[in-house]
Amino acid sequence: LDCVPMDQFQRDFFLIRQGEYQPYVNSLGPGLVKQGDLSDPYYFDFISFAQYATIFRDVTLDPPMVFEEQQPIIVGEDEKQQFVAKVIRRDPALMDNSLLPIRHDEIVGENILDRLIELFGSTPSAIPSLSADDSVFKAESALTSIQQIINLFLINGYAFSGKVELKTVGKDGNLSGSQFEICLTAPANLWSGQALQFKRLFLKM
Repeated sequence: LDCVPMDQFQRDFFLIRQGEYQPYVNSLGPGLVKQGDLSDPYYFDFISFAQYATIFRDVTLDPPMVFEEQQPIIVGEDEKQQFVAKVIRRDPALMDNSLLPIRHDEIVGENILDRLIELFGSTPSAIPSLSADDSVFKAESALTSIQQIINLFLINGYAFSGKVELKTVGKDGNLSGSQFEICLTAPANLWSGQALQFKRLFLKM
């Protein structure tokens, strides 16, 4: 999004992790959280909270249009890390700060979908492509694709169970105007989602 220097983001991320980690661990009990292990659901949940709390802070608190960022340069194995200053300008299409949360969600969704296609695209578990009549995508086709995405989430241990329902169908069965409801049981980021809502650290679209 180019709305905050990456070095600043990393500092903010570190401070939030440092301030919130011990209370989180204490609330669960000793020995339950495997610090640094993203395959541990408890640690994944905590890192999800810390990341989104940082994103909320840096995206909503008057993010700059132009800023200077300290970027690392390649050095020898035994040499001290060095940095070079680089001026970053935000994409002109995202000058309106209210567009940043929307674009953030789009990027996250695109990256998740790309990763699932990379892992499962050539397997029997591939996400079905959307079918269309005269280049118009259909709601039932989207329902099948979304359900397979949920299935892949479950296969990878993201939640205990999950389903998607087509609640409202667009005109003539088209995807446009349709509404879907996704329900997940015990998702891996359940605590983080609740904690972000409680602290009102959610990105408003």
